[in-house]
Amino acid sequence: MTKGRRMRPKWAGSTAVIAALCAWLALGTAPAASAQTSDISIQDITRLKGQGSDRLWGMGLVFGLPGSGDSSKVRPKARQLAQLLEHAGNPIPGIEEALDTKSVAIVMVTARLPEESVVAGDEFHLRVSTMYDAKSLDGGELFLTPMRGSSPTDPWIYAFGAGPISPDGSGVSTVGRVSNGCRVIREIKKPVVDNFGVVTLQVRENFASATTTTLLANLINQDRQGLRTDGAPPIARAMDDRSVVVEIPDEELVNPIRFIADLQKIRFDASLLSIRPRIVINERAGVITITGNVVIRPSVVASGSLVVTTTEPEIPATLDNPLITQSNSTTVSTTADERAGAQAQALLDAMRRLEVPVQQQIEIFKNLQESSALSVPLEYM
Repeated sequence: MTKGRRMRPKWAGSTAVIAALCAWLALGTAPAASAQTSDISIQDITRLKGQGSDRLWGMGLVFGLPGSGDSSKVRPKARQLAQLLEHAGNPIPGIEEALDTKSVAIVMVTARLPEESVVAGDEFHLRVSTMYDAKSLDGGELFLTPMRGSSPTDPWIYAFGAGPISPDGSGVSTVGRVSNGCRVIREIKKPVVDNFGVVTLQVRENFASATTTTLLANLINQDRQGLRTDGAPPIARAMDDRSVVVEIPDEELVNPIRFIADLQKIRFDASLLSIRPRIVINERAGVITITGNVVIRPSVVASGSLVVTTTEPEIPATLDNPLITQSNSTTVSTTADERAGAQAQALLDAMRRLEVPVQQQIEIFKNLQESSALSVPLEYM
């Protein structure tokens, strides 16, 4: 009887083989993504009302480009450059003199701030992208750029951006990143306690459900009752599937931040949560995020760039005369019983162990969606 040996995929560096992945999925016995429970805190799944991620933006100039900047057709570049030279005490007769340079590009600059308050001196990363016909930002440096708030009616400058541009990992040369290039000059406060001494916990989208908010309200009330012996009324109430309002006790209003910190540190078993199944793909950054129990129904997937090499010696087998065959596809399948479907998170983990390129992982999930094999639709960001 002839025996064959299956070798590693051509991208391998892992000791695992693609055959193991196929057999694992064919059995429909993928290990549960949430088989192990963990202890988490209220802070891990909520944010405080009043907090939230903000963005700053600005329009700036990138200098030092090796002939890859905006062309002479881009008159806004010339006007902005002429104004800059004038402010520097070196005015030019007309903007025509600034048209010929291709070492400069007008760019859009954005910065994403954290959910919490920020103060003067904080630094954040910048994202820089071309606005006109510049071919590349590689090798350029962002000149001092004022950064404004997202509201068109907000007159304040909150930060300045500047620094050398580096690739952002997307492979697109007209987009770049300035590490810690945004320096805050005006604080942005985000008060979380209203005029009635109430703080609202907002459950993050992945965990949103009436079950979750009810659980959190009960945990807070139980924690509070453990400190009281006078039968005080509950302080927390679930308002909907996203919000839990908490009335800060009068004796705690002197130092509400300490009360909120203690509130957020309450811990519980993560297995009590009901997590919404999602697959979120960020193609630019090459990131796949899976939450909850996403199931792969019975399916077969072929990936065009996947190459598996097998060696099958003929009978009689000799080392000098093996039969080499190559295939540019492989099967990924589950059992015929939908109830025995594999879990998407376990598939993703297996592909990562096999060192399958991220873009190929994304294509496999796209193929699964096209064949209606995923229990949830793909989401993109």
